[in-house]
Amino acid sequence: MNEQGRMTTLRVYGLTKVDWDEMMVRQGYRCAICKRKPERWDVDHNHDHGGVREALCHGCNSGLGWFADRADWLRAAAAYIERHDQTKFSFPQSVAASPPTRIRSGNPPT
Repeated sequence: MNEQGRMTTLRVYGLTKVDWDEMMVRQGYRCAICKRKPERWDVDHNHDHGGVREALCHGCNSGLGWFADRADWLRAAAAYIERHDQTKFSFPQSVAASPPTRIRSGNPPT
């Protein structure tokens, strides 16, 4: 994002360049969630009252959006990932053992 675009974005959230710079220093120029140094930053905010939370990389901010900022959904998603972290296949072994069926248009799978 160019400087003009960044300033417009900051104004939307009621931030000044000084506010942004201070946030960046506080965060060590890293995303508040994944701790990476992104090329594209987003200003994360509470959708209920508009208050700015912190700066996030675009990926983390989008992820929060897909989960509708629901902490319970995010915790469930984290538990799901952890539960399946070591599993190669989580479906019944009989399904895993059978080769995939090629489906051609007009022909039902066998």
